Amino acid sequence: MNPGILSEVPGHLSTRLANGEEVPAFPSQGQVRAFSWLVNLMNAITLDMRSFIGVWNLSFMVLLVKNMKGMWWGFDALGALVERWHPHTHTFVFKEFKESVLLEEVEWFLGWRQCVEYDVTTPLLAWEEILADIEQDKKEVLRMTNKHGIFLDRLAWWLIQHAKEIRGERAIRGLTLCLVGVSLFPTSGNFLLYEHVEILTLLWRGQSLAPAVLAHLYSSLTTMSLGGRTCGSLFLLHVWMVAHLKFDFAEKQPTPSRIFLRSSVYYSRAWYEPEDEIKCVTTHLKSRDAWRDYLGYFPVEDFIVRPMFMREIEFRVRTREDRDLWLIGADRMVVYQPHRCHCQLGFRRVIPTSSNCTDMIIPGRNEKLMKKARKTWERYTVSKKVGQAVQENPMTRGKRRMLRTRLQPAEEEENTGEESMAEEEMVAAAGGDPPEGKETAGDGGRNRGGGGRDTPTATHGRQLEPQKNLVDGKGRMRSRVTWDLCWAWNQALLEAQQTRIAQMGFGHLLAVRPFHVDVPYLEALRERWEEDCKAFIMPWGHMIPTLEDVAYLIGLPVQGEPVVGQERSDYYDDIVELLGPEFVDGRRRPIQSILLGSLSEAMGLRGRRRGPLETLEEFYNGVRRSLELGDRSEERSVRIFVAYLFGRLLFATQSSQMNCKFVLLLRDLERAGRYAWGATMLGHVFSLLPSSSRRSQSTGSFTPFLQGYTRFPMGRGALREGSLAMVPLMARWEVVPDPRVTDRRAEDVRAALDHYPYDQVVWTPYWGETDASHPVVGVGRPLFDRHLLLLCLGTCEVLYLELVVRTLGWHQPAIEREGGEQVLRQTELADNSTYLEDYRARY
Repeated sequence: MNPGILSEVPGHLSTRLANGEEVPAFPSQGQVRAFSWLVNLMNAITLDMRSFIGVWNLSFMVLLVKNMKGMWWGFDALGALVERWHPHTHTFVFKEFKESVLLEEVEWFLGWRQCVEYDVTTPLLAWEEILADIEQDKKEVLRMTNKHGIFLDRLAWWLIQHAKEIRGERAIRGLTLCLVGVSLFPTSGNFLLYEHVEILTLLWRGQSLAPAVLAHLYSSLTTMSLGGRTCGSLFLLHVWMVAHLKFDFAEKQPTPSRIFLRSSVYYSRAWYEPEDEIKCVTTHLKSRDAWRDYLGYFPVEDFIVRPMFMREIEFRVRTREDRDLWLIGADRMVVYQPHRCHCQLGFRRVIPTSSNCTDMIIPGRNEKLMKKARKTWERYTVSKKVGQAVQENPMTRGKRRMLRTRLQPAEEEENTGEESMAEEEMVAAAGGDPPEGKETAGDGGRNRGGGGRDTPTATHGRQLEPQKNLVDGKGRMRSRVTWDLCWAWNQALLEAQQTRIAQMGFGHLLAVRPFHVDVPYLEALRERWEEDCKAFIMPWGHMIPTLEDVAYLIGLPVQGEPVVGQERSDYYDDIVELLGPEFVDGRRRPIQSILLGSLSEAMGLRGRRRGPLETLEEFYNGVRRSLELGDRSEERSVRIFVAYLFGRLLFATQSSQMNCKFVLLLRDLERAGRYAWGATMLGHVFSLLPSSSRRSQSTGSFTPFLQGYTRFPMGRGALREGSLAMVPLMARWEVVPDPRVTDRRAEDVRAALDHYPYDQVVWTPYWGETDASHPVVGVGRPLFDRHLLLLCLGTCEVLYLELVVRTLGWHQPAIEREGGEQVLRQTELADNSTYLEDYRARY
């Protein structure tokens, strides 16, 4: 099901409207005025009771209730808005974008920004205890309750009659039940469920109920959008609609607007003081049909992203795509997906992945699921201001480093996954890689079992300055490859060893001179990766790196034996046999990974890193002087270099360790020359792009290939003089770190990609190149028009070539994946208009 099409949801109001059926009516203004008992209760509050209103953060609800009779609600607008609710994404679906009521907005609207964070582990008072504290007469309690909850109108009339007797805290507790039951957890018949009564314990203890309120609102919107009864906090929904859809807060008008003077924003001056009269942009909409048509064609530029009173708000967003956030309510758990609301978060639009959950709403309070959801919020979310990343506390960073240094080597090898990802994001803020051989704590001969992840200690005591880079939009992502050292190391090897490496299939790749990696361009590019179709989502269509790109650009063999390998529980003996015993000295068994810094250190290249003002030739001369081959055999020296080439270039990851299963591929060097390294590298790129697209600020895989494969000139630089006959094609480029590249921000690249001319995209850039000039291309050409599975040891990725048949010079049909081994060629149409229409409808 397409999450952007409401008519595909069974039983949705949009489906009923399309079939000519009637939809349920929403409450009228008269039904709101029926809460006269609540207004009378507010008038019965004495001065000694009002202090509790501020302490328990009830001010906003009190303001709404006191002015509810004169307030304009616009139920026609609310009804049309509910018809845009999608129950499978928990968002309002408009023509070009999706938005929703976010958690931080609820806290802002209700005045709970300064409250203690919602803690589901706090013990709750039973509803019997809460009612007994207010009214001790059991007969009165029985009269105002039943087996499901409390009748609020009966409770209110009792409080009005006895307000002067009970006074103080008891009276305000009763008032809280009435306020919350009407404005936050409303049901039909002026009724408050016992579950919502008990959760008020947290509010009285100074905690924010925003997650519970939002969970109830999401669940209620789903019920109403499927034709169910009217429920949920229409108060909160009305405030959200006023703030984002109804008034233009940037445009003033000299005469008072009667609608604005009757709006919730005007009455809620506790968090907004209007300087002038605000313009209402929807005064011409007088009916539900008019609002329905208006929202059906509502453009993204008319959506009021952040009114002036919400510009300091910080949003919590998830850091991993494979983790769903949950809102824990009083009687249910609801999936929370703020990443779909790119306008409200102030982020560039990306293609969100679908939820990992089969049920978007889980009734009841499952303690196991609540515990798991709470850990997800703690580990995989980060608070960000709009357009600005929030830095980690330096004290937290120091504590992590201290704890990490106390770990034993075996424990460090086991600590991969979430902790490694968090530290990668932390170190990425420093804006650069640590020197080789110092990327892991104690990875030298003294402690080869030390951690395999980067730490801030690798900056030689230099003061970290991530804030400037992150605010300016630079340094948010860094490549994990050390291309310069791989190239210089290969050039410094003996000629016989270089020949052996070239016979293994890496000769063309190592003939490419390392060029400047355009970090802002790569950051903007990786954000467009969509996991479902394994493609970059560009304004002009899908773009997928193919085997043809690999063969032409870097010259790796794409035809040959698949790289599948074997998984073992311990690689200790294999490392000793293939690389040498010095790589396992001091490490505990079992060993499953090898420290990349130890490989360079063993060859005398510890700490070798090309300086910012050092030319490539100067760096090569330094590496040649430092290289120590010792008495190692030719095969062992080749294996050490190729293992480093795997871990730091071809199959680079977001870690400073490499899985030892790659080393097993080097047991027979002659057989290694028969592997399809190009297809393996491409599969590795596909497998790492989802993890690096949004969760981490560093990226694995061979990033220079990503910079060079795209079929338009951005990021490539200029042709080198006299390089037209060089093979592979990437050897012909020269990308220098001039100010036009280094000072460019990722935001600028995003804008350039969004507005890049479609007609300048070159789908067949290799036209005119002959197979005789590219031996790898001639061997691999039979694979260029086929459906393929890309194998890389334990991973298997799909190459959806049918989405980019324009790279073969063919017509691009609509976006439908067809089976079969070979891609079908379609040439009967002259253009790709059908494909583009389908593409725009989906993305």
